[in-house]
Amino acid sequence: MNFIDTADAYSGGKSEEIVGRAVKADRDRWVIATKVGYPVDSTLPGDLSRKYVMRAVDQSLRRLGTDYIDLYYLHRDDATTPLEETVRALADLVHQGRIRYVGVSNFRAWRLADVVRLCKEFGIDAPAACQPQYNWGSTRIELRKRCPPQLQESAASSSLRKAISPSDRMQDAPYGCLPSYCDFLVR
Repeated sequence: MNFIDTADAYSGGKSEEIVGRAVKADRDRWVIATKVGYPVDSTLPGDLSRKYVMRAVDQSLRRLGTDYIDLYYLHRDDATTPLEETVRALADLVHQGRIRYVGVSNFRAWRLADVVRLCKEFGIDAPAACQPQYNWGSTRIELRKRCPPQLQESAASSSLRKAISPSDRMQDAPYGCLPSYCDFLVR
């Protein structure tokens, strides 16, 4: 296994620092995913504005000790920031080589469809991973019904993910365990 999923907000950025130290000696072997959208500390609001995303990626890169992030998730939907602004910021980061792939976490299906449309409009690939919240209290079956074909498999989020080995597949469950992109890279 070589896929590590963290977030800037986990333990106020400490999680990324730990991951960075752990993979430093052999960075190219690892697929690192991190997320943006929740406050890291009380000094910044934690939204998906261009200003916040650009600052957050710089801080994540520094904490991870790397010059690129393999998979950069939008950790949540942000109703206060126009989605066009967020996706354009992601497109700029992809074009700059600072992130390789975009992912979404905790998005409603109709908003995910908007992200896919905007990615195409701004000249980047559609999200490579979709991490819906999946636990006993939230099943979000709508994603399976309305999700674009390239995102029919996804990384489970929340309590179910803690019980699943990343190499397992859940063919009969509403969501797969890992996106196709990451499944390929984990081998």
